[in-house]
Amino acid sequence: MQYISAFCRDRGLDVWRKMVIRLTENPQRKDLNPYDEARGYFDLYKLLSKKDNIDVDRMIRDITKVEMKPETAENLTVVNLTNIRILSGKSMSYVKRMVSILKLPPEAIEALKNKKINNVQITLSPERSSMLNPVASFNYSCVLPATVELSA
Repeated sequence: MQYISAFCRDRGLDVWRKMVIRLTENPQRKDLNPYDEARGYFDLYKLLSKKDNIDVDRMIRDITKVEMKPETAENLTVVNLTNIRILSGKSMSYVKRMVSILKLPPEAIEALKNKKINNVQITLSPERSSMLNPVASFNYSCVLPATVELSA
């Protein structure tokens, strides 16, 4: 692998531009972990919403509403989620699954960051996450193999 020197300038970039750069550039990183990706989606949504009461559950509910009955969602919510979808190049279902990672207990998030488990093992179904005990889901997922060998 070859490396190049690069200088990053922070001048003139407001929070919005930094978040957009983060959302569009980070997925290209090989060392990006699922937690950081999920945090990027959530932080941008919170910034765009300009509301203090935005939490992970609210974002998941907003995505579900836009997916199921967009006519009942606030216009700003539809615009914000559409912007995230376009900037990230990911579907709203994908974003919802990733953001659900932020609901996991700290030990699960730490295991994800340290690559002891992967997002396939840990990602909860957002539709059922409120019915599941995140700690039990984390413990169950840790017994699953990280890779599967297929025989020819």
